[in-house]
Amino acid sequence: MGTVGVLAAVAIIVLVGVYLTVYLPPRATVATIDGRSVTAGDAVDRATFFMVSEGGAFNREIDDLAELGVDRLVRDAVVLKAAPALVGEVSDADADARAREVLGNLEGDAYTEALEGVLDRAGIDREQYREILKGRMLVERLTDRFRGELPEAVDQRHILRVRTPSLVNAERVIERAKAGEDFTRLGEQYGADRTIQVDQGWIPDELLLPEATQALGGLGAGDVSAPLMSGLFFDVYKVVESQSARPLSDEQRATLAERRVDNWVSEQESAVNVARDLSPDESKWISDHVGERVRKAFESQTTAPRQ
Repeated sequence: MGTVGVLAAVAIIVLVGVYLTVYLPPRATVATIDGRSVTAGDAVDRATFFMVSEGGAFNREIDDLAELGVDRLVRDAVVLKAAPALVGEVSDADADARAREVLGNLEGDAYTEALEGVLDRAGIDREQYREILKGRMLVERLTDRFRGELPEAVDQRHILRVRTPSLVNAERVIERAKAGEDFTRLGEQYGADRTIQVDQGWIPDELLLPEATQALGGLGAGDVSAPLMSGLFFDVYKVVESQSARPLSDEQRATLAERRVDNWVSEQESAVNVARDLSPDESKWISDHVGERVRKAFESQTTAPRQ
């Protein structure tokens, strides 16, 4: 009886361990959207798709895969709920047509195989893929709408920026720039990373962060800003030239339209009652699983036989 009891206790411990480490984590709620639970597993699926199929793996600015997954799910939900009122509905048939287009307009078994490959690499099902494509198409329509609403010309500044690792470095840049030294060379000497571009080109005020707009307020050509804290860095700006009603380039129009879409999505979040609840342990679990899935996805691509 003693042996049976020990074995039973061990079995219970094993089952509890399996529940806590295998069953529970992917089902843990990390956000709610309009009362619907978003699980850690959902976040893994969405982040993996973004990394594998939407170019995320090549974006050096991504530093939190868990937040990425939740943010993409929230963005999709907001767009799917609110965008049709502005740009019309996207049907299942529309999404399926886009899938066929994305996969090269293949037919028959070739299309089925290609679609299954996309779903397998990201670890999602067809309905999830359809919803992602619907969201993508709605964002494209919103972008086109906002681009069409832009004026032909806006106020712009040609600015230089040195991003420094410390306040001391920023103050040295300001001191030496005001003494007439070359701003770009100061960026090479005091900047946090030489690969960061100093010359920012012509920038519409709308594309500047609010704090940057404030720091540049009242500055004329040749003036240097006070140090501006930006995350872990300190930025110093120099105004090369200002111009009112400067015509927008095609690239600027595209960037402004994308920014307006992002702002619109942020404004609409409150309308869909979004609440995030992502703990450090859940964040690590999501990031670990996304990383593993992405690794396997790229391994499968590199080892797949050529057709």
